[in-house]
Amino acid sequence: MSHKRSACVTQRNKKIWTKNLMEFQDSHRKRRPVPLEEHSLENNCRIPIKLQIVGRYLFLGGTIKGRKGKTKEISKEVTFLWQKKLNFSYLSIQNVQAKVEKVLNTYDKCVKQGKYDSLKGTFDITKENGEWLYSEDRSYIIFKLKARDSLCMQLERQPVPKQSIHPKEEKCP
Repeated sequence: MSHKRSACVTQRNKKIWTKNLMEFQDSHRKRRPVPLEEHSLENNCRIPIKLQIVGRYLFLGGTIKGRKGKTKEISKEVTFLWQKKLNFSYLSIQNVQAKVEKVLNTYDKCVKQGKYDSLKGTFDITKENGEWLYSEDRSYIIFKLKARDSLCMQLERQPVPKQSIHPKEEKCP
């Protein structure tokens, strides 16, 4: 004995099922403190921030299936930016993909913890030992990278030197 349904019941069920289906972006709505990066990263004129890499990854989620395909696309865009616009020497494609994967793994950890402070740095794929058009560019970029690292170290909380504390503010043991 077969249980056939009428056409109107089937159409009604189809509407209910399609209404309940979710797209990729809709299913990740609660994870969305990261703004989506709709435009390609190769259109930028600055070094992208890690949040922009994650935003681009989330935007590509609607069109490209699979994490590997999205990381390949992002790495192509970033290497094109480094090659054409910034004129810096850059790492190999495999190293760039590994760096993108590392940023995405950091994002996954940040989602679990709810803290996104580690994604505020720049995404840098500059190769220091590569071929440079001008030696001034190389020295300037290396100086900037070292200054950024020292600035990040300075931003961390350091103990105050004993000489800078006024005697009245010292706590008695």
